[in-house]
Amino acid sequence: MPFPTHTSRTSSPSPSIKKSPANESKEQQDKEEKDSSTTAMDNNPSPPSITIRRAKLKDSQTLGTILAAGFIDDDVFGEYLFPHRREYPDDYRLQFARMMRSHMYKRGHRVRVAVDSSSSRVIGVASWERQGRKKTSKSTTATKEKRSNNDHNNNSVCLLFKHVAIRSLDAISSIIHPDRSVSVENKRNFDAEVPNYKHYWSGSRSETWYLSFLAVDAEYRGCGAGRALVEEGIRWGETDGVCVSLISTECGDGFYQRLGFVDVGSATQGALKGLRGGSIKFYERHLEKSEKEEEDEEKQS
Repeated sequence: MPFPTHTSRTSSPSPSIKKSPANESKEQQDKEEKDSSTTAMDNNPSPPSITIRRAKLKDSQTLGTILAAGFIDDDVFGEYLFPHRREYPDDYRLQFARMMRSHMYKRGHRVRVAVDSSSSRVIGVASWERQGRKKTSKSTTATKEKRSNNDHNNNSVCLLFKHVAIRSLDAISSIIHPDRSVSVENKRNFDAEVPNYKHYWSGSRSETWYLSFLAVDAEYRGCGAGRALVEEGIRWGETDGVCVSLISTECGDGFYQRLGFVDVGSATQGALKGLRGGSIKFYERHLEKSEKEEEDEEKQS
């Protein structure tokens, strides 16, 4: 079960949103959300209207810039894997752009972007992967058809062709312009540690919507884009009846916990021991509800 990427939480985080008691006013809830955010949109007190859509190839350079800015201070996808990122910032951005292009047309992957509706500016990105054998969806036929069309799955041959073409072009590009920001040795060590923590994705957790990367533009911190991108994946998990999972960077721990994710272990062990972050988290609230409903039905019958 491959986990080629360390799931991310950018240094440009979306707000950490607390759930207020039902009797609290809307004003008090808004105040708590603002106070709990790591940052706020100081120059834009009125949060923009956010739209979530599928990423397009023309977005790839923008996504590379957003991801590079978000991970530049990260222990794993910054200092450890890319120790020369500050010397070669263009190389660092380019490897993220290449990765997102590949994910856009790779079967089982979905790349979503958050867009400022007023300006059509891409302000955030989330890359998801559906791992494990797919269960029969709980959604209706119409919903399944809509989802299929949105993610290219209605034409697997065309999808495969596009993915191979993009990977081939990027492979040629990497030969002409190799990534000078990366540490080949550290990347090898990183990949070698995967078998030591992949057991967390077993049993009832072998099927999952896995969040590989999440980043939000620094200018849009606190606007809700990160939350919206994560909730999109949670909805897919609810639809498919599977868990949602990720490996968080240190600065994302509180954010994901407030969204309902629970820590189950750590990926920073072995050669990665001592690096900040690496918390393995699962979201399973919807599965717990389903189990309780089944138990109640059995009691009634």
